[in-house]
Formats: sequence, C-alpha cells, structure tokens
Amino acid sequence: MKREWKHLKYCLNKGPILVDTTERGTEVTLSTVSPYSYKGFKCTATALRTPCRDPNDRASNEKWLENDQVEPFSSVGYPSSNYGGDGSNEWRFCAVDSNDKIEVNCDAFHVGGAFFDCLDDTFTISNVDSTSKFCGIAGPTSVMTSERGTSVKLRVYTGEIYDGFTCTAKAVRAEICMNATNRANNEVWLDTGKSESFTSQNYPSNYGSGASAEWVFCAVNDTDKISITCSDFQVGGKFIFCLDDYMTISNINSGQDPYCGSDKPDSVVTTQRGTTVKLSVSPTVHYKGFNCTATAVNQ
Repeated sequence: MKREWKHLKYCLNKGPILVDTTERGTEVTLSTVSPYSYKGFKCTATALRTPCRDPNDRASNEKWLENDQVEPFSSVGYPSSNYGGDGSNEWRFCAVDSNDKIEVNCDAFHVGGAFFDCLDDTFTISNVDSTSKFCGIAGPTSVMTSERGTSVKLRVYTGEIYDGFTCTAKAVRAEICMNATNRANNEVWLDTGKSESFTSQNYPSNYGSGASAEWVFCAVNDTDKISITCSDFQVGGKFIFCLDDYMTISNINSGQDPYCGSDKPDSVVTTQRGTTVKLSVSPTVHYKGFNCTATAVNQ
C-alpha cells in the first residue's frame, strides 16, 4: 500500500527552518518548472528524538518541569537588542508528571510582522488545540498544550528588525482536583467542614499592579463542594459592569460572577468538588483587596 505523505511547500527566500517530520523518514523534492534560474539552497537534515518520551531518559535539549515549576525563556539578545537574522531557535519543555501539561505565557512579545496572517518571522507552539502560530505583537497568553510536552520555535526570516520576546513555560495540572493522592502543588485540599483563608496581596493595604493571582481549592470527599465567602472585599471599580479589576470563581452557576467593586461572594457554592479563584488586576488603579475563606461543604 502506498504511504500518503503530508507535503509542505517552500519558495522564494522562505525556506524550511526548524521543520520536524511527524515520522521517522521524509522525502525532500526540488521541483524546477520555471524558465528562470535561481541561486538555490543549502540545507541540513538532522535526526532528532521525539520530544518528552521519558523523564528517566531525558534528551539534552529538553527542560523537564515539576508540577507548578516555571521556566523563563527569551529570544536572543532580549531586551537589550533585536534577535537578528540568526535568532531562529527551539525550546523543548516537558512535564515530569504525566497528568500535567505545559502552559506558555509571554509578558512581552514582538515577533515578525502581521497583516491577517504572519508576514515573515513566526513563533510556534506544538501540541496545542487552538492557535499554534503567533506573530506581530499578539503573543501567547495562557496557551496550554494537549500533551505533556511541547516544542516552542522561533523561525526567523528577517534581519535585525523585531524586538523579540520574554516568555515562561509552566507545568500545570490539566484538570484541577483530579486526585487527592496525587495533588498539584497549587491545590489546597479540604476535608468536610474544613476551611482555608486567602487574601489579596498586601491585604489590608492596597494590592499592586502585579497582584493577579489564582487559588485552587478541592474537596477531599468527591461528593462535597467548595463554598467561598468573603468578609471584606474591595476589588476594582463597578458601574453596572466591572470597570477594571475583578474576581472569578470557576464551577459555579452561570451569571454569578465576575465579582468586583464591593459586591463580594457570599456563601457561593461550586457545582463540583473543586474550583479556581482568580484575581485579575489592571496595571493602573489599585484597591484594598479581599479577605476570603474556602470551605468544603457537604451539599
């Protein structure tokens, strides 16, 4: 039976850069049908191991991350200089725990030009379900892989034009509160009736622009829920809708959040055994914040 190959086409000055095959072999074909002559190409083929195969047998180019561990990475020369024409690079990140995935976030990003699509340089993330290619100033934000590992690539076709990026890769649990005996580092597990207090940064003083955070609470008893109650709450401004900062609580009935202003959660009970509470903070105005409690309840 003839094998069907997926073909990628390259022409002009945009040749293959850091292109990996999906199988152990490939065919490279040069088709010349034009009456004109061109300079041609000089390329290399390298045998590479499939990323993130085994945490006990790690490749030298892989960075393995424990749950909740963060690894920063940036383009060459960032932030003092542009990445230049030789800035193409690859980073491979792997989660040690097979239940974890890799989440990629970029704090600063300027890679290539963009006009509906990428015009030249590109930033790609493998093993993701949504957008995997980024360019211009629209970098990845909380992009999570569908597998335990990923290959992040910067493909450069230009010279010293664009600023580059600074990003982080983080090993995160694919689903919260999966297993009480294999807990993620950011999960707080509560027995029935037990509570855990949590506050915004600097509370009772105002929080700062870098105060965005999240908390994950899980009920040990799989039939329990989590109740969130705040005794003091001043997060962002509100005029019908939230104006800037706000709190969200996952796995609750629709229409209950976000919470902002002085409208605080009061005995808000989740629909599942676990929840993620997030504080999203703008870079400008700061507020007092909150003092809240999470409790595992049997209801």
